[in-house]
Amino acid sequence: KIPASRWDLDSETVKFIGDIQITCRIQKINKYVKAAVGVLAQEKIICSRCLEETVKTGQWEFTLYYSFDEAGEELVLDPDIREELLLNYPMKVLCKDNCRGLCPFCGVNLNKEECHCEDKVFKNNQEATKEEEKWRILKENIPMPGQLNAEHTIN
Repeated sequence: KIPASRWDLDSETVKFIGDIQITCRIQKINKYVKAAVGVLAQEKIICSRCLEETVKTGQWEFTLYYSFDEAGEELVLDPDIREELLLNYPMKVLCKDNCRGLCPFCGVNLNKEECHCEDKVFKNNQEATKEEEKWRILKENIPMPGQLNAEHTIN
């Protein structure tokens, strides 16, 4: 176990809490050392979609390889394990895979409640379309200045 604060892994959206549990299986293969690593850690995250803070358990597995020349007398894995964790940060951190996020119109968290903005937007779009159609018909039937001819002359 390693205290999460020791490795400086936190970002704006992820904060590691408690200890990071690491399991490691080391094997000698010819002129190489293979380290199969498993990491388990608690993360406090801010979801990229709904902006809710939640705690998740992160679990990673990866393999590191070293030549005997690199390994020397003592093989220190900490910097490479830390680097693997940083490289495996997701681009978007989610509270759950099917997070519905926030309504772009009213801002309600769609995971917790429904909003009716979609109905309003649909209705407003229909009304706007009707209004645009009225203006189109009006423009087609009223001549613009410079377009007057004998049939548009008023006596």
